Amino acid sequence: MLIVKPYGRSSSERDEQGRLRRFLRTTADRETPRELAEFAESHPELVIAQWVSAIDKIARKPRGNQRPTQEQRKLREALGQAAFRILDGKGVFTERRDELKRLWRRKIHPYGKKDAKQGGPSKGHWFEAFAGSVDPADVDADAVARKIKRHLHVRERRREGTSRPEKRVGLIVARAESIAGNAPHPSSKAELSVRSDDPLWSADDLETYKSAYDVDVAA
Repeated sequence: MLIVKPYGRSSSERDEQGRLRRFLRTTADRETPRELAEFAESHPELVIAQWVSAIDKIARKPRGNQRPTQEQRKLREALGQAAFRILDGKGVFTERRDELKRLWRRKIHPYGKKDAKQGGPSKGHWFEAFAGSVDPADVDADAVARKIKRHLHVRERRREGTSRPEKRVGLIVARAESIAGNAPHPSSKAELSVRSDDPLWSADDLETYKSAYDVDVAA
């Protein structure tokens, strides 16, 4: 299910520097082009999807239909609660609160209520970069959530052990800028085929966003 609403259309236009870029024109205001980065930072489902994607890389979830271990569940619950508090403070859950809270819960715990006695590791490949060399039970969830916030919204961090500095922008903006910069010429068939009832981002846009950056934007 596509999650990008309200409905509108995308268009390729020249910005103030003369660069050809992809903008958004919403149904509510077709006259005003909207930056993709601003949309990606403010659309609740997209913000939730990217936060959960970051948590998945820090705290593993079981594969397929397997049950989580108790350690996996506890780690994801701790990080989920800490991240929720930050997002709630940012107003992500202000509108459609109950619906978005249920979505958040399903993404943090995409499995049943029973735990497995044995299973895979709890630490994801980004665990040490965000939590350090500690046991999953000793993770400072609030500190990790603050690092996720900086990583996504301020300056993208790199894996632990590299001497390279943080990137200049947060990961959410970097992703959106990548799509915005890949704008087809306004006369192309891709642009002319957009109908008034098409979603704000086309299916191709969303697929590019998901496949290129490993983000699940399905509810």
